Amino acid sequence: MLPARTTASLLVSATVPPKAKPGDHDALVLLTTRPSAVARVAVRVRLGVIVVVRAPGKVVRRLELRRLRAARHGRRRSIELRVANRGDVTEELARVHVTITRARTGRRLAALVAAQRDLRPHTQGILEFRLRRRLHGAVSARVVIPAAPGRAAIRRTYTMRL
Repeated sequence: MLPARTTASLLVSATVPPKAKPGDHDALVLLTTRPSAVARVAVRVRLGVIVVVRAPGKVVRRLELRRLRAARHGRRRSIELRVANRGDVTEELARVHVTITRARTGRRLAALVAAQRDLRPHTQGILEFRLRRRLHGAVSARVVIPAAPGRAAIRRTYTMRL
């Protein structure tokens, strides 16, 4: 309990239950305020903080590259890659890049990099590669997820039409 206009530090600790499977497990710490009795407007705030606990043991790291498609959001064009994390640990997707080449000639047209993101166990996410140039026609897109500790580099080539 904190009085109004005061601050405090909060230390959160977690223990892994004895029968927990190896890997990452998410928990939510929910901080809630109560409206003041004398305030003119009753305001209630809830702040959720995700805490990740890693259970020891042999973990599984398995990323699947799924569908790659061209997308348009207003005037902005991009390429979206759906990635599935079938493993037991949170995967940090950093420096994921795609190289676009002309399907017939192999001429390099663009090299794109997605913003870094984390992908929780047993979830899917979308990586967005923004197209800065107007590209048309049949292209080949080579996606590379660089190697990370405990994981080999992942590569896949898609053929698509822009």
